[in-house]
Amino acid sequence: MANADRGSRAIRPYKTKEENMRNRTTCGIAALTLTGILACGLVFAARGSSNKQWDPAARLQMMTQELSLTGDQQTQIKKIMDDNKGGNKEMRQKSDEQIMAVLNDDQKKKYQDMKAKMKANFKGKRNNQHAEGSGTNK
Repeated sequence: MANADRGSRAIRPYKTKEENMRNRTTCGIAALTLTGILACGLVFAARGSSNKQWDPAARLQMMTQELSLTGDQQTQIKKIMDDNKGGNKEMRQKSDEQIMAVLNDDQKKKYQDMKAKMKANFKGKRNNQHAEGSGTNK
């Protein structure tokens, strides 16, 4: 009689094959999605860490090597970089003007060449990223 009261709502202690397959598929999709998100995070982290031209310490070290900066010039340029932290164009321009004032004529020429090279590299990377993103290779 108890079974008759339950009607069509019988208790099933085990899941059906379809339910098991649906659960496995859902878990598989979730695992793949999580893996993709983590992989993207690692790619972006790697790109950011390899871009040393924006790290002030690495930039000062590069300038010291390329321009043969004296100890006094290093100290002055480090102070300029610390004082002008910020990403806006005016701050970068002000920083460049102050750095140029610290350099001698030969160093100024090398600094301008170095900046032009960095700008060309940046544009080249940017164009490559756009080409890769659009599916066309140049």
